[in-house]
Amino acid sequence: MRNMNYIRSIHPVNGLLLAVSVWAASIAAGAGFVPQATLLGMLSIFLVSGGGFAINHASEERASRGLLAYSIVLMLAGIIISYTINTQTFVISIIIAALMTVYAAKIKKTMIISNLVMAGVAALAFVYGGEIYGIALLPLALLVFLSITGLEIYRAVDDAIGEHKYNEHSVAMKLGVIHTRLLGNMFLTAAVIFSFLPYFIGAGRVYLFFAIIADVFFIVACIAPAKYSSKMIQTGMLLTVIAFIASSV
Repeated sequence: MRNMNYIRSIHPVNGLLLAVSVWAASIAAGAGFVPQATLLGMLSIFLVSGGGFAINHASEERASRGLLAYSIVLMLAGIIISYTINTQTFVISIIIAALMTVYAAKIKKTMIISNLVMAGVAALAFVYGGEIYGIALLPLALLVFLSITGLEIYRAVDDAIGEHKYNEHSVAMKLGVIHTRLLGNMFLTAAVIFSFLPYFIGAGRVYLFFAIIADVFFIVACIAPAKYSSKMIQTGMLLTVIAFIASSV
């Protein structure tokens, strides 16, 4: 039974989302549909992030040393797999592991910083996927970072308005709903502005087509009722990733 609790602590949905991010980034980098290197990268990030989410769970529940050890084993396994790919992926996996560990131990209840760290982890997953094939995909990572930060801030608004999950450390509690929305809008506006950068450095018209549609969702999210904004931001993020993939095929 105790081992089953450890397995549940991996939070597989979150790990799978990061693994899918690696897969999408590898396609955007010009790789095939599922080459072996991509599969290794997806497995690596799934294990590293799984260990990170398990550490976070352990810190919340004050779980036994066994869960912490299990988490560390997962992270180390993911890092070892990344080492078999190349030096860049090895370094990125270590950075992701370090960020998730620090997040769980120190900053998960810290206003804004916790959102920035988790957005950074998601962005690094895209960098990782590109670096499997020697392409950093920094513009995509930047757009993911900005939009996810905006998404996390809007989720704080959702919690405050819709479900009344007030937390003394939350953004919405510290700044108030109006100011929190303005902060989220700043990140979304930055994402819209930077979305044109790939086009100007050669991404092509197909990219621009999907990017503009994504920008429309980001802009509407800034003015829509808070309960709809998160879904619009998620749709915009998906279209941003599709824009990069479409421009590479």
